[in-house]
Amino acid sequence: MHAALNPSGRRIAVCVATMLLCTLVPPQSKADESTPSPTPSVSPSSTPSPSPAPKPTTDTLRENYLGKVIAHAGPREGYTVPVIELERLGARTIADALRFVPGVLVRQTGTAGALQTVALRGNSADQTLILLDGRPVNEGDTGVTDFTSMPLDGVQTIRVIEGGLSSRYGSGAIGGVVEIVTKGPYWLPKDSAYAQVGYQGEFASGAGVIANGAEGSLVVDAFTRYANNTFDYPSLGSIEGGTRANNDLHGSDITLCACFTFGNHRYAANLHVEDSTSEVGAPGSTQFGPSFVSVFARQQRDVQRNAVDLHYFSTNTTTTAILYVDGRRLHFYDTTPSFPYDTLTLATQRGFSVEQTVRAGEFNTLTAKYEQNGTTALFQGTIYSPLQLVARDSTTNVYVGDEYRGDYRRGPRIEGAVQFAHTQGAPSVTLPSIAASQQIGGTEISYGTLFRASYARSFRAPNLDERYFPGFGNPKLQPEYASTFDAGVVTNNRIVDATATFFGSDTNNLIVNQAIDMLGDFLPFNVGRARVRGFSAQVSNAYGQRLGVQASYTGYPVAKDLSTAPDINGVVTTGNRLQYRPTATATLEIWRMAGHDPHEEAIGEDGIDLLFVGRQYADEENVHLLPPYATVGLHISRNLSPHLNLLLRVDNLTDERVPQVYGYPVLGTTFSVRLTAK
Repeated sequence: MHAALNPSGRRIAVCVATMLLCTLVPPQSKADESTPSPTPSVSPSSTPSPSPAPKPTTDTLRENYLGKVIAHAGPREGYTVPVIELERLGARTIADALRFVPGVLVRQTGTAGALQTVALRGNSADQTLILLDGRPVNEGDTGVTDFTSMPLDGVQTIRVIEGGLSSRYGSGAIGGVVEIVTKGPYWLPKDSAYAQVGYQGEFASGAGVIANGAEGSLVVDAFTRYANNTFDYPSLGSIEGGTRANNDLHGSDITLCACFTFGNHRYAANLHVEDSTSEVGAPGSTQFGPSFVSVFARQQRDVQRNAVDLHYFSTNTTTTAILYVDGRRLHFYDTTPSFPYDTLTLATQRGFSVEQTVRAGEFNTLTAKYEQNGTTALFQGTIYSPLQLVARDSTTNVYVGDEYRGDYRRGPRIEGAVQFAHTQGAPSVTLPSIAASQQIGGTEISYGTLFRASYARSFRAPNLDERYFPGFGNPKLQPEYASTFDAGVVTNNRIVDATATFFGSDTNNLIVNQAIDMLGDFLPFNVGRARVRGFSAQVSNAYGQRLGVQASYTGYPVAKDLSTAPDINGVVTTGNRLQYRPTATATLEIWRMAGHDPHEEAIGEDGIDLLFVGRQYADEENVHLLPPYATVGLHISRNLSPHLNLLLRVDNLTDERVPQVYGYPVLGTTFSVRLTAK
């Protein structure tokens, strides 16, 4: 079992971390001073492309020796997380690495295998759109993306674009967009395999194979993960401590991309296939005491994603078509004699989009897009009324946008767009947006300072659970609407990359739950309003090619519930803080490439990382307070040979036990050892 450290133990752990930190930051040697700085890592693009380009460009492959989170230099705040960052942080899922991006909130309902979601800029997870190779993957029945079903091993890079983007991508993009780009054509031909062991019986293994030909490539990645996750947890408020059991994980993922180019690289076709399966124990929340925790409940999930994207490239025109079919099977059951149940959800999403981009003259680029998708869900369960229900939904979007770029680097850049969206059962809506940036100063090797601002109207259509879930759905629900804005600055020189942004959103027609009888039953209604104001900043530094420092901070001084109607307990929450919105988040990473000669390849890497999350409330009535906490992680990586790497990592060195979701305990200090062959 795993027990929490006492206060003196925590102080010792922090002191050890501090000493290690000092050893990681040696004085800069003369050799380092004479080493040219790497090419600036600020990406000039801030808008995610609908699909990866067939060939890499200098815009996306600028030298990034240390694997920093790259800030975008464009009209919108955005960041790119490279694969090397995922490896350094020991990330098990995509969301694990996103914790270190400004404005990102990651929440996991317990330990490995439990629901894991991502939200941007103080908005909710269903107000954040997730794209996979240019197409939406938010679940049609729940409205969110569970990142435990998102394979990590097949990922090339991740882009985060913050702010209202419904005018570009449709429903759900109130907080912004997370675009996941998988390995595809022209990915470096590097086969690999690894095995990883860790605390609580955790074992993970994976293998990847890449075969490149003259006109195509095949990329296959497979991944398995097991964990016991039986551990002791301390008390929190009115929740007594105990032992967490029936909390195991058995999961596997496989991804495949068959990619082809022909016609002298003017045409491209990519087939993406993914399958993610898992079985986890589902003990439930500890909030109401041990008698409400199940030792028999299980959850089985199978997620399949299939897509074909077609591309045509000419001198001034790019045409892209994407067709996709996704399926999800979720089986949740409990054989406890006092309250047995068995539920099944089957959801299928189908969609397609056609997009054309035309270079209109020297400074303008026009884009038009048509997209349509639909979801069908079967809800079936022994405790449902009715016992079985089939629900359907569909959306149609038409997008038109214009991007103006002035003189290269120094000229203004303006993006204007409008989308016409129609969701089944709701009136059509028109969503405009505008964003602008202006470069000041800078040279060919330094971008100088860039000022930017944006405004947008965004919306979120209600999901199938909210509209049709048996006994608790409201088919009369209308979409949520929001106004979002931001203003910020980006600066870059040979030493420092830095960003600072002030942002806000005002949402109305919020969907909240209201009591409908004296028994505590409730239905969702459009009665809520919310306001968020915040600011974010990131600073990254690289001394030569050996030492990296990166820090970020996001504050949410305003995250208010402005709803005037009482909640399900009859309490008016006007002025209360929004649920699960921390006062602030902050991160710090320091790492150095091991080796004495900066002109030779490093033999490995040593690093430390810190994650801070401010206080937050676990309920709309602001009764259950989750205190602030900070976790410290350490990693040591060594190249045992040109084709073999060993990674040692310790997470949560401070042994913090504050749960991310109230009633779902988390592990304390954990460790892992990973051996990778390439």
